[in-house]
Amino acid sequence: MPFRRTLTVVMGSVLLVAGCAGPEDPPPSGGTTATVATSAEDTGTGSPEPTVDLADPLTPDTIGTRTADAIRAAGSMQFEQTTVDGSVTGAMAYQGTEVVAMEITTRNPDGEVTLHEWFVDGTYWRASDGGAASTAGPGAAEDFLALWNWAGALENVYTDVEAVRPVDETELDGIPVTVYEVALPDRTETWWVDEQDLLRRYTYGDDLGGTLTGFGADLEITPPEG
Repeated sequence: MPFRRTLTVVMGSVLLVAGCAGPEDPPPSGGTTATVATSAEDTGTGSPEPTVDLADPLTPDTIGTRTADAIRAAGSMQFEQTTVDGSVTGAMAYQGTEVVAMEITTRNPDGEVTLHEWFVDGTYWRASDGGAASTAGPGAAEDFLALWNWAGALENVYTDVEAVRPVDETELDGIPVTVYEVALPDRTETWWVDEQDLLRRYTYGDDLGGTLTGFGADLEITPPEG
């Protein structure tokens, strides 16, 4: 029987389980599988007057930390992002403030996968342009997490927000959200944030931006061998 190691995250606890795949188990694709289970659900000085009256609106000082804390509290998330170079999809799981598993797929404008990356149980793998996957050292893992850790990015990147203005209250996929205009030094973004401070969608520029979904959903992230 194939030997399999599984990292399981269940509501605030981490268990490293080693065992053999039984007859009913699907054949593993190799490596370490991260299975994540949680029970969570899927205005500054000089700012214009808001057009929506909220009891506790996000502000330039709180927008990054509150949305970051909400993602960590959810325990897991997935995202799709459109960039000037193509698109990126990914999923990640948190244990407290730390990322314990992550998978990111980068595609060019033609939809072809150019980079596939995984982080599970402290190890980082990458496969470029359809080639074989290989592990990389701790420095590469740290760079990967710094780039794609959404909670960390919200907390650390959005520290120079010039203004935050709530402009609408609506629904996004049936979820009540507040629409904010977020003014940064180099651009203005539009954010859709729900009642739990979870960022659900953002846009900027010409059709750039992304959607965040699957908050608290179970994830299985399995990197290849090698």
